[in-house]
Parts: sequence; structure tokens; C-alpha cells
Amino acid sequence: MAENKTLKIGIAGSGNRSQGYARALGQVERARVTAAATSNRLAVDLQRTIPGVAIERDVGGLIRRTNVDAIVFADPVVDLPAVIRRALLADKHVLATISSPVTCSQLDELASLARRRQRLLMFTEERSFHPALIFLKWMLSGRSGLWQPRYIRAVSAPGTGNGNNSGPSIAALIVEELAICARLLGENPASVSGVVCRVEAEAMPAAAFVNLLYADGRVASLQASITEAQESRQWALATPSKTVLLDECDIRSPVKIVSLDSETAAGSPLRINPPVPLAEWPSESTVTPPLRSTDTKVDQCRHFVESILNRDLCESNAAFWADVALAWEAVQESVRLEGMPVSINAASEREKRAVGERPKLRLIRGKGMGTVDARKRPALTLVPR
Repeated sequence: MAENKTLKIGIAGSGNRSQGYARALGQVERARVTAAATSNRLAVDLQRTIPGVAIERDVGGLIRRTNVDAIVFADPVVDLPAVIRRALLADKHVLATISSPVTCSQLDELASLARRRQRLLMFTEERSFHPALIFLKWMLSGRSGLWQPRYIRAVSAPGTGNGNNSGPSIAALIVEELAICARLLGENPASVSGVVCRVEAEAMPAAAFVNLLYADGRVASLQASITEAQESRQWALATPSKTVLLDECDIRSPVKIVSLDSETAAGSPLRINPPVPLAEWPSESTVTPPLRSTDTKVDQCRHFVESILNRDLCESNAAFWADVALAWEAVQESVRLEGMPVSINAASEREKRAVGERPKLRLIRGKGMGTVDARKRPALTLVPR
């Protein structure tokens, strides 16, 4: 695209998230929100915030507009894969939030369609733009090679103390944690196991506990809850010599690095009962890296806009989210099996879907009265009449 090109963007959504993305896009150079499909109440706010913005009654009208280059689906959308497909077929670039799980097969198909139409399909990863997670990812990457984690522990709760009763579901929380783990460790787990906490009177689980096992023996433990009163997004990473504590809700010092050799010192805080709060630890035991604050929505929008203007379609993360969806589907299977580990093989699963695995046929003579070798039961049995 030309250097002076301004990307014209449409926004679809009827909640506060779409309003947040509209404001974020207003801070991105060479991006302009020209149209929106939203509710009447939010339409008034948008027109006040963005003079001249056109309001459509539905998503279809937004997709059909010729003065829209890209569409942001920023809120829960009914049948998200279908509307993304319509937008790609209309030659629109797409940025979408996954507020409810999308299947691996659907994401693979959308990624393939985006490649054929030469359009950028990107799903939001706001938390990946958090400075603390960027720092942690760099420390774990091969470029630095400073830390070799033994395990990762994560806790995620949107909090109900502020009246946040319409927050994300347990499924959305776990899917997001699966994505962050994949970004941090740079690979997919070999197997997963999961259980949920469900009261008989409740239709939806109150909490979920998921374990990820990697091929080299590393483990990640993910916990998510929609019943805890206080908002929490915390990570703990254990290495042979240090423990890294990350609190995304801590604005001033989200990362603390605790050296394990401080345990041997006389009067170590680790030996005091009750333990000393981290804020009161000696400076030689805990290091807090300086990190700049940032608006993750603005960073997400800027990455999307710049990728389009630079024609960098390789920045699409649809295939990445397909692998995350595959892990989530394995978690669901494990929950159904009451916590039994379920193995994951993304390559073989994709090959099966592409080729189409046919069931084995076996003919049993004698009107079904013959014997069948139980050691290798066929997937499909045909009995002649």
C-alpha cells in the first residue's frame, strides 16, 4: 500500500469492548474508524466520540460497505466463524476476539480462506502485549536462553467483587491461558488433563483445573475461576535457580525474580513463619525489572494496522489459534473422562481431517453369530442379512 494510505476500519459489537477498540484505533496512526454495527445506545456514544462515523443496523451491512478495508469483531458475535468467512469473502481484513471457543477445524478453514483471498486474519492477543509477559517470553526464548523452566503455574479470575457478573466464561479463560502458555514456551503440549468444579444446581462449572505435559517433561498448571471475588491474573515460573512471579494486575511492579540461594542466608525470609511479604524482602533476594506501562489494546490495534499496511500477511495467527483450539478440545475430552490424560498430535489430527480417515470394514459371516477377535476390534462392523 502507499505510504500515505489510511486504513478504513469498521467495528462490530454491542458491548464495552467494541467501544474500547474504537478508542484504541483512534490512537493508531493511519487508521480511521468509518463505520460500526452496534446497538442504538452505543451508537450514540460512538458518534459523539468519532464524528462522521456511519452506523449500520447489522453486521451484514457493515461487511457490504465499500469504504471499509478491515473489520474488527470486538464483542461476542453470534456464529463468529460464519461472519468472519463472509468478511473474508468480501475482501476485508479481520481482527476478532475469541470470546467463546472456535473449533480447530473452523480455524483451519478460515486460515486457508484468508490465504486464498490474500487477506489478514488476526485474533486478538491483548495480554501478549503486556510488558511483563513480553519480558518473560524473551527470557524463555532461545535468543536469551537464560531460564529453563521446570513448570509454570497460572491463576486467572475476572473477579466478581466489582459486579463483573457478565465476564468471560470458564472456557474462554482456559483457552486464553492455553494461548499464553503456547506463546511463552513456544510449543504445544504433548498431553493434557483437566477437571472442573461443578455444583449440581449450577449449569456451568465454577472453576477449572488443567495440567499440560510437554515432551521434555515440563508441566504447566492452569487454574481458572469465575466465582472468586478479587480479580487475579498471576503466573509463577520455577527454574533450577530462580522463581519468577508475575502479576498482570500489579501496575507498578508486575514481575519479581526471587533467587533461591537466599534460602541459605541466616534469617532468610523463607525461614520465617509466617513468610515475609515479597514487598519487604531484601533487595539482594528479589529483583524487580523496570517495565514501561502500555495500553495493550492500542498495541494490538497498531500491530494489526501496520501488518496490513505493510502487506505482512504472515502476521496472521489463525493457524496458531487452531493449535490452541486443538488443545482445548483435548481438555474437553479429558474433562468428559473425569481427568484422564488425553494426548495431542496436531500434525496427525490435521492430516486426518485433510485426507479423511476411513473406518475399517470387517465382514462377519453367519448372520452375526460368528466370533470376533476382541484384541483388535474394528471401527465399523458389517453383518450381512
